Amino acid sequence: MKPESFAGSTPALEFEKYFAGETKGYGIIFTRGGEVRRQFVVEMHGKQNGDVFTLDEYFTFLDGERLTRQWNVRRLDEHSYDATASDVVGSGQGRQFGSVVRWSYVLQVPVKGSTYNITMDDWMYLQEDGVMINRTKMSKFGIGVGEMVITFRKPASS
Repeated sequence: MKPESFAGSTPALEFEKYFAGETKGYGIIFTRGGEVRRQFVVEMHGKQNGDVFTLDEYFTFLDGERLTRQWNVRRLDEHSYDATASDVVGSGQGRQFGSVVRWSYVLQVPVKGSTYNITMDDWMYLQEDGVMINRTKMSKFGIGVGEMVITFRKPASS
């Protein structure tokens, strides 16, 4: 599947516009066997700063752990993005067409005192009524290690 396959699909997604202001998401992380590993809520705050769109993420996991991440996203052209965060190796690349954006990046994930570089294949699908569904396949050395699904919804005031 390629993002270009979604050219012309609706509703049209404008990444920076969708994530501007407040957005809330509810997520589940699955093991490679399909079992629920973790659940979380993420509150996000996005703001355009010149040519950089800053997206702050505040994760709260069901077990009480909290995690924050700040993305700095640059639009390269009509369909391409580059994004950095402190726990991303190098930068992430995004491709957006129609109602879909695909992100590819390597995330440094801490696990029991070690850090693993996990390749993230992240697909976001904008639906009607401001709902976005995010499905991420996670792999290491090309082998699937898990999957994450997040449903985003803009607050009524946004």
